[in-house]
Amino acid sequence: MFHDICRQIVLFSAKQIAYSPQQIEWAIYVLECRLQTIAGMVLIFFLGCLIAPAGHVIAFLSSTYIISTRSGGYHCSTHLKCLFFSIFSSLLFLLSARLLLSFPWMICALLVVATIVLSLAPVNHISLHLTEEEIANNKKKLISNQILVLTIAICLWCMGSKAFIYVVQGYLCSALSVLLQIIYVHRRLS
Repeated sequence: MFHDICRQIVLFSAKQIAYSPQQIEWAIYVLECRLQTIAGMVLIFFLGCLIAPAGHVIAFLSSTYIISTRSGGYHCSTHLKCLFFSIFSSLLFLLSARLLLSFPWMICALLVVATIVLSLAPVNHISLHLTEEEIANNKKKLISNQILVLTIAICLWCMGSKAFIYVVQGYLCSALSVLLQIIYVHRRLS
């Protein structure tokens, strides 16, 4: 049903612009992803506000979004499964944020591991069909986004704001998603 609604929206807009059949399928996929992202973020925000202050949830969602837009991550077989995976993993990371504050050495270790995992991020998946140049460009943007998120986390930490741990958790959540995708692809290929 969701796919059919997105298809109708794209076909309606395609009347204004001459799209090839491949472009129409791509536009449907992109619309599905964007709508799912918005729905997921709204749900995570409201459920997250039951766990943490709204500003901290926004910090978490922002860092997750900034990293995930370039890193890719785990892709479930359906949009609904992907939505539930995103909500579940996000709430798990929001719940564990306060616990992680008790272990500052673990925060540093996890950030190093997450940075290594994100450096291995595929930045491409089967639906994108990126060229080598686009993949290289995406990698550069991912590195820039990582620097941005880590800088924000350090600035918040230096200011004494507990929001820094939620920025860190968003970074870690994105890295976990990438790690799961790497494992999934490796298992499928072997």
